[in-house]
Amino acid sequence: MQEVLRREKTILKNSLIAILSLSSVLVAILLISILENHYSTELVKSHNFNYDVYDYFSLLQDAETGQRGYLLTLDDSYLNPYYNSLEEIKKKELALLSVVDSDPVRYNQFNEVVALKEAKLQEMIHTISLAKVGKVEELKEVLNSNQGQLMMTQIRDKVKDIKFREAENIRLIRIRYFRFKKIIYGLFIVALLVTAVNFYTLQKQIKPLIGKFKTVNQQLVTLVDEKNEEITIRKDIQNINEQLLVDLSKKNQELNHFAFIASHDLQEPLRTVKNFISLYKEEYSEDIKEDGKTYFDFIEKAVDRMSNLITGLLHYSRIGSSKSFEMIDLNLILQEVSANLSNLIEDKNAVLEIESLPVVKAFKIETVQIFQNLIQNAIKFCREKPVVKVGFTESKDHYTFFVKDNGIGMSEKDLTRIFNMFSRLNPEREFSGQGIGLAFCKKIAELHNGNIWAESAPGEGATFYFTYSKKIENVTTS
Repeated sequence: MQEVLRREKTILKNSLIAILSLSSVLVAILLISILENHYSTELVKSHNFNYDVYDYFSLLQDAETGQRGYLLTLDDSYLNPYYNSLEEIKKKELALLSVVDSDPVRYNQFNEVVALKEAKLQEMIHTISLAKVGKVEELKEVLNSNQGQLMMTQIRDKVKDIKFREAENIRLIRIRYFRFKKIIYGLFIVALLVTAVNFYTLQKQIKPLIGKFKTVNQQLVTLVDEKNEEITIRKDIQNINEQLLVDLSKKNQELNHFAFIASHDLQEPLRTVKNFISLYKEEYSEDIKEDGKTYFDFIEKAVDRMSNLITGLLHYSRIGSSKSFEMIDLNLILQEVSANLSNLIEDKNAVLEIESLPVVKAFKIETVQIFQNLIQNAIKFCREKPVVKVGFTESKDHYTFFVKDNGIGMSEKDLTRIFNMFSRLNPEREFSGQGIGLAFCKKIAELHNGNIWAESAPGEGATFYFTYSKKIENVTTS
């Protein structure tokens, strides 16, 4: 009896130690996460402040350029960038002040720049006023004093001071980060080792007890009635089948939700890459060779394309999310589509021939999208003057709509794969796009218990058909 009590006390003691050491491991992981987040936020904040101050100074330079252009030519058109820059300077200044409000050092440094900026603005306003009233001699005297140039030099020096301080701040942040990281990782390793040792000890102590438990449990299992086992198995199978049915019904909804979350979260690192490339090009523009500039341009274009693809995926995942059918007049829908594409229609000198269309029960936003995508493609893939015809036929169970064009057409082997996601038949340099528009159309047609197909031949244009079911109550939106 005493041996059993002693063993139980030992197991309890080792269990408590294991729990405490495991808790230490979890705390270390939490501290590492907090540390990573804190210093990452500080680094981004420092980089963004540095970039915004340079942008602020660039706007002031734009205003000065407009002033100089006007003083040299007396052409009022040069004042447009001047006034535009003044508005942007005010917006940028308010944004920066809200950022540095809680940081006395940054606040004081930026306020020095603001004070010099105000003096420079007064000088620009004064010289423009003198030029407008024709006081040439007084204007020459002000310009020859070089006060404006001196103030810009002072502002430039203040901006450089800010850049130097932010660089030093980033260096110190990294030093502190790696110092604390080493300490926390050391504690983490110690706690992990203690946890491993205790779990190993517990395993050795508990293993004999588990063996006895398994023996007793096996003896009890043999006493269970076979009929009860059969009932249990049948219930388990029934529960599994019911769960499978539930999982299948939710599958499409879960996949769409995943696509939405993934697309949204992927945009942030793309924006970060683009921002840091812009900052690097601005800070080291004189040191970057032409090949380097070309590579940066390739990167920025690739980032933009990736961003557009992600946005397309996001929109694709949200098709039908409103889950709300309504009666819509397709004639009004086509008017809205024509307005949305007015610039493209005007640029390509396109002609739209639209028949009178019915009133149907459908998703409004998605219906605008399917017509807009098909008409936009019809105009885009036409080298000469585009003529696009839109009409429909009607049967007992569904409407069949068509969009016909006089474009470049396509081969028969391409008529099915064009509806796949990211499918492109032509090089991007000839026809822009991400290859997802027709995939949108396919999903929208299927959302209305319909389908979509195309008829075409190379050089003979194309006709796209899609159907909407009239039995809308049978449509599944999950």
